[in-house]
Amino acid sequence: MTSTIMDYESKNKTYDQRFVREEQRTYELRTDGQLARKRERFRLIDAFSGAGGMTLGFSKRFGHVFDSVWANDFNNYCVEPYNTNFGERCLSGDIVDILNSSMAKIPEADVVIGGPPCQGFSLLT
Repeated sequence: MTSTIMDYESKNKTYDQRFVREEQRTYELRTDGQLARKRERFRLIDAFSGAGGMTLGFSKRFGHVFDSVWANDFNNYCVEPYNTNFGERCLSGDIVDILNSSMAKIPEADVVIGGPPCQGFSLLT
């Protein structure tokens, strides 16, 4: 019984090491932008975007294939750096008012993300 457990642990350790090496190689290819070029780019909407931290995590800078097409945040101090870093895509204001506005033109997207409320500023917390 002991040899069976040892064989199992040995096989798992080898698998784990191989998996870690494969993940490391994939990460290196993504950070070099090599994997991103092989796939189509996905369109991303970021609701409650803040300054764009979540958008950054989905960007080419982190080896991903998402392009920000629209964002929103209530805080003007967040909208400015978002627009500086990702282009003029972030609108300032209450998202309910924006969605109810006849002027709102939100583009189609493949993925919609949204940050959690900031406890220090949110009226909901």
